[in-house]
Amino acid sequence: MGALGLSVGRGRLCAVRIRRGNVAWVGQASWTDIADLAEAVARLASECPRCPRRVRAVLERDLVQARTIAPAPPLRNGAAQRYLALAAFRLFRDGQEKLVTDGAVMRIGRDRVLYSAAADEAVTDAIARGCQQAGLLLEALGPATDVLPFASGNGATGASAFLVSGGVEQVEYVASRAWRSRLLPEGAAMLTPLAPALSRLGDAGARCAAAFGAARRRPRLSLLSVRSRTAAIVSTRRRTWRLAVAAAVLWTVAPAIYIARLHAAGARAERFDSDLHPRVAQALRVRRDLAQTNSALGALDSAMRHRSRNLALLANLSTGLSDSVVVLALEVSGDSLVQVSALAPSAARAVAELERLPALRRPRIEGIVGRQAVPGNGSRDWDQFTVRAGIWSRP
Repeated sequence: MGALGLSVGRGRLCAVRIRRGNVAWVGQASWTDIADLAEAVARLASECPRCPRRVRAVLERDLVQARTIAPAPPLRNGAAQRYLALAAFRLFRDGQEKLVTDGAVMRIGRDRVLYSAAADEAVTDAIARGCQQAGLLLEALGPATDVLPFASGNGATGASAFLVSGGVEQVEYVASRAWRSRLLPEGAAMLTPLAPALSRLGDAGARCAAAFGAARRRPRLSLLSVRSRTAAIVSTRRRTWRLAVAAAVLWTVAPAIYIARLHAAGARAERFDSDLHPRVAQALRVRRDLAQTNSALGALDSAMRHRSRNLALLANLSTGLSDSVVVLALEVSGDSLVQVSALAPSAARAVAELERLPALRRPRIEGIVGRQAVPGNGSRDWDQFTVRAGIWSRP
């Protein structure tokens, strides 16, 4: 959802919520003293519908003192910040209140400059308390000069002039970073066109430019006091500890839950198996009985088919063979073959009679033809032989 942009000027507040590059909500409020500032910030944040959890606040030019030291002291950023804190009484107008300072060393061409800003610590602490009262996280608090270029329609290039309370603020920046701010009389410079989302607000667009820029980009300098930074660090550490404790509890509870669910699933599987076992056994018995029944029916059907064929074969043998042929044995095999052992006066004549039978195909004599005496036949012996032939499937 982004962050809520908040700009604080002397006696006024402006808040902007951006959604998909457009201004979704604008709120304004006023404050009279430091005690009223925290309540005004909390009240204004509570009026925002679907307010983001994060807030980026900036101080306008009438609450911030900006200084650019050129050339910069031979210091790094960390040392430069400590230098500003120690030399604040010389570099900035020192009032009755303590100042919060911050700065950054920048390179402009071949020169190094120290861009710095200072603000009243009481004002920054009041803003932090207001965000805390509203239940919001103050993500950043800095000078409006850092974010004003991102409220223009020209982008962050060159120099820009913005209408502020008390005149016109001219900001010079390089690589999207402000390095010099000057407060000029109104009409002394041509104003920079605002972003289209601000232009649609009319006269309110200029008053909300700083809040719009803060919603788009966090300020580079931080004007949070040591007390506010410490409170933020403590709050962050507390959240981290809470998250660590919650993670440890989850890592402890998750395996226990998994094991419990695994045991429960195993118990359910065993109960299901015990309930299903008798039914499975009964189904297997029914399947075996069905297989035996199918086998018996197949055997009976095969026997019926062979019975009909065998009867037709016997009928053909009875009518096709002459009375002088005596059938001694008849064997029908399962592969549609028949073997006939017989006695006849002439084996060749008997085979010729078998060849004329429609139920047999290609009869032939197996083995040797023997001679055997037949009682009542005088002195002549008959031929004893064995004939093998095929059976037509449809005699």
